[in-house]
Amino acid sequence: VAFSQLTWDGPITTDATIEAWDSLIPGSIVPLSPGNRDTNPDWQATPDPDLWVSQSSSAALPGEQVDLELIYGNRGTVAARNVRITEELPAGLTFVSADPPPNATSPVLRWNKSTLPPSSSQSLIRITVRVDPATPPGTILTINAGIASDTSEPDLDNNTATGTLTIGQTQRRSYLPLVTK
Repeated sequence: VAFSQLTWDGPITTDATIEAWDSLIPGSIVPLSPGNRDTNPDWQATPDPDLWVSQSSSAALPGEQVDLELIYGNRGTVAARNVRITEELPAGLTFVSADPPPNATSPVLRWNKSTLPPSSSQSLIRITVRVDPATPPGTILTINAGIASDTSEPDLDNNTATGTLTIGQTQRRSYLPLVTK
């Protein structure tokens, strides 16, 4: 866990420890002294959800179908309610299918989850799209993913992700016959 700041009052001793580092958030007040270690009632870490999303990048040729992966989860200590996962496809891509299927496909793909439990393992949505045959090779299409909920969340930095689909960059191999003397 990375910290931008750690604030405490009281003496610092080599005997003081904190075992719940995954619950510590920047700005938390953590009194450190041999007598109060992890059980101090002044502990001010607030339980919150920490939703996150990741979007894959890929390459394809014009007219091809390609699978994209949208991965999401909740790293927080409380459940997130009424979760919405979205995928915005740019012009040049047509939605074909998804596993699981979205709740809505227009204007963006949207999946609704009533609750995303705390410390949940990652979940995968596999999305199949077709590249418009008229898309010129070398075009880079940007795919935007997002996750949100009705539960207050202090860290929104990892709630959006961007992937790219590069057109015309898939390598094709040609095999020539092997000729020996």
